[in-house]
Amino acid sequence: DSSLPSIDDLTKAILQWGIDRDFPNGATAGGQVNKLFEEGGELSGAVTRNKHPLIMDGIGDCFVVLCMIALTT
Repeated sequence: DSSLPSIDDLTKAILQWGIDRDFPNGATAGGQVNKLFEEGGELSGAVTRNKHPLIMDGIGDCFVVLCMIALTT
């Protein structure tokens, strides 16, 4: 769908969102990896229950955390 933003645009917006919120002040890559596993567990549960809206939300949450890991390293 051409109305969707590109992955590059999404990544830039997420990274800027983190910077605007003074991230990674106090955050560590290890802490963010723990957060990624937490979000991954939620995604796994959504997939197991075949809950499409929760699957999409979980994918987005995992992507945001991966971007925040990039800011901490």
